[in-house]
Amino acid sequence: MRLFFTGAKVFLGVQINPTLSLGGLISSSPVPNDAINAVFGSISEYQASNGLKEVRALVLKNETGADVNNIKIWYENNSAESISNFKMGLVTVGVDACGDVFLEKIQNAQTSPIYASLTDNRNEPNSIIIPTLLQDEYIGLWIERSINTSAVKKYNSCDNLYAKHILEEKPHIQELTVIPDNNGSLSGTYFFINSKKERFYIWYDNGSTINPNIAGREGVKISILDNDTDLIIALKTKAQLDLILNQRGLFNISINTNILTIETIDNGIVNDISVETTNFSSNTTQTGASSQSNQVEEINLFINF
Repeated sequence: MRLFFTGAKVFLGVQINPTLSLGGLISSSPVPNDAINAVFGSISEYQASNGLKEVRALVLKNETGADVNNIKIWYENNSAESISNFKMGLVTVGVDACGDVFLEKIQNAQTSPIYASLTDNRNEPNSIIIPTLLQDEYIGLWIERSINTSAVKKYNSCDNLYAKHILEEKPHIQELTVIPDNNGSLSGTYFFINSKKERFYIWYDNGSTINPNIAGREGVKISILDNDTDLIIALKTKAQLDLILNQRGLFNISINTNILTIETIDNGIVNDISVETTNFSSNTTQTGASSQSNQVEEINLFINF
C-alpha cells in the first residue's frame, strides 16, 4: 500500500509538492514516510489566529500483489500541546477517456471537496474502512487540517510562553517495575515506550512467540526463558534496551532489583510508558521539560490491512 500525491500535469507525472496536491491527475510521486511537513507545512500566525483549514488530496494504491479486504485508516496526534484537528474522507477515483486516473480538483487549499464526506478519524476505534481494494486499484483520500484557535491562544499565552522560556530543561524519567514469568506467561506480551521522535514496542519471546508487529511502532525483542525471575527479566530487558535504545542516544537505563529507571537523554516531555499486556507497573518520577517555545506536532497516519 502506498500513498501518492495528486496534481500532476500528466497522468503519473512527477509532482512532489504537497501544497499542489489538490486533486486532478494522480502523480507517480509517493508521499514520504516519517518526514516533517510531508503533507502539511508549518502553521502561519494568520492561520493560527483565524483557525483556517487546509485540504490535501491523496490516493492510496494497492501494490501488495493481491486484493485486500477491510483496510483501516486512522490518525493519532501525539503532540504534547496539540493545536491541529484532522478530518478524512474516502472517494472513488475517476477515469477519463484516455484511461487516466484523477480526483476532483479543488481551486485552492481552503476549498472543500464537493464529492467527499469528511469525518474525524482520530485513533483506531474511529477508523474509516475500505471494505475491498483490488490489486493495483486506487482510492482517493481527502485530508483536512483545521486549527484549534482556543488551543493556540492557550499555547501563546504570556504565562505559557514565560514558563517555557524560564523553565529549567530536564529529562523525562520513568520507573518500570517488571514481574517474573510464570510458565511462559510473559511470552508474547509487550509494553510501549516513546522517545521525543520515535515510538517502540518492547516484546518478550520465549523462543516460540510470533512478533506482534504493532502498527506505527518499532519492535525490540527481549529473549527470555520460562519461569525467569523478575530480576532476570529486568536484567535482560535492560541489556537489550542498552544495546539498541541507549546506543541510539535515546535513553539511559539503570536497574534496582526488578525496577528499571528509564531516563530520556534529550530534555523534554515524552509520552509515558504504557505497560499494555505485560502486567508490569510504571511511574513517572520526573516530567521532562524544555525551554524550546517552537512546537513540532507529531501526527501519525496509519493504514492497517
